[in-house]
Amino acid sequence: MKNFITILLAAALTILVFACEDAINSEENIIKNEKLITAKDSVEVLAHPNTDFGKVTIGSSFTVEYKIINESEKHKITIYSLEIENTAQNEFQFTPIDLPVTLGYGDTLKIVAIFTPSSAGTKEINLVINNVSDAKIKIKGEGDELQSSDVLDFGQVEVGSAKVMAYAFTNTSGSDITITGMRLEDADGNPYTRDVFVNDVTITDLPIQITDGDEFSVKVSFYPIEPIYEEAYLIIESDEHPDRKIHLKGNGIEPVIDFGDVPVGQVSNRQYMITNHTDSQMTITTIEIEGVTQEIFIYDNMETPYYLNPGEVFSFNMRFFPASVGAKEAYLYINGIRTAKLIGNSILWTIDFGELQIGDKSQRTYTISNDTNEDIVINTIEITEDNEQEFIVKNGLDLPVIITPGTSWDLTLEFYPISEGSKEAYFSVNGLKIAKLIGTAY
Repeated sequence: MKNFITILLAAALTILVFACEDAINSEENIIKNEKLITAKDSVEVLAHPNTDFGKVTIGSSFTVEYKIINESEKHKITIYSLEIENTAQNEFQFTPIDLPVTLGYGDTLKIVAIFTPSSAGTKEINLVINNVSDAKIKIKGEGDELQSSDVLDFGQVEVGSAKVMAYAFTNTSGSDITITGMRLEDADGNPYTRDVFVNDVTITDLPIQITDGDEFSVKVSFYPIEPIYEEAYLIIESDEHPDRKIHLKGNGIEPVIDFGDVPVGQVSNRQYMITNHTDSQMTITTIEIEGVTQEIFIYDNMETPYYLNPGEVFSFNMRFFPASVGAKEAYLYINGIRTAKLIGNSILWTIDFGELQIGDKSQRTYTISNDTNEDIVINTIEITEDNEQEFIVKNGLDLPVIITPGTSWDLTLEFYPISEGSKEAYFSVNGLKIAKLIGTAY
């Protein structure tokens, strides 16, 4: 297997907006004195872009990892319960999680789901978070009849995920047969050396005797490590001739990690997880992002090489910090292999000062927080364009200002209309348009 960490760091400017007169409703969404932010609000429930397991052979398993991320900078999230709705719940399993779990800003809770259909047909469940109807992960899959042909087609599987299928045959020879060996070959008949297809029969399981009329099955796992077509052949050696040769094929597809709509100057974080699905040690030597690397970058400090033992998970955080309006994209490379597409859409934040009588004033507060490991220097603050004379920066004019890591700086903006009508202007920091300011005077 090819192996991967080059770190790209950049300063991030986090801007929070709230009205001075706003208050938090202490009765709303309170559970055990903790603030619950639902999936509809500031909690983003992330999964593979497709929460459909697709077709899975009856009796086989397909595993997918889901993530719950706290993107609220103001509140912690406490997960008290994860419950399954619908009748197919016996065919979906989730690895045990000790609850409650409290997530701070940017923290992630990983949920591993396993679909093992017991019958044919479409199965659907909802994984409900804290009994909140809007906080659901909708999951479905289809049970497929056991495949006993000489081809196992895994279809499309995202890089970093796994799919398991079963190959089965019935002994109809009229006498007992003994399976003496099992191996993987490439298309040229050479030993298959990539850890992409793995079967569950080891040398210690052999020999295996199958009496006349009995069925034998072997499970094969497909773990794509890059977005390409993969194939191999499973050879089952026995005292019947010729040996059985099963064609294994599947397409690794590139997952898309979407940072969502993010205002200029704001940040959006995503965690990427690498699981070693093989039975040997994995070495991560490089992790790189190519594309708009000043706006999408790796945020964690990491040392390389990093070694993953079988079954272990390695994770790191990526950040989208847009500097201009528009759709942005980049690509994640692990050990030199393109592993995922990263996308985000940058928008201008609109700050609405509401409706005022001429001569009245309305204020809003900006908090500029430094969530990076480096100083942020504020050199210029400006209000420009159409009605700039009616929007005022009340403080922060003694520049430059240095915001050290882990600290923040508050700015007060004021709308003071002098004539009737709808008014707008733009607020800029260090020459970067951060927000559109609007208000109405009568």
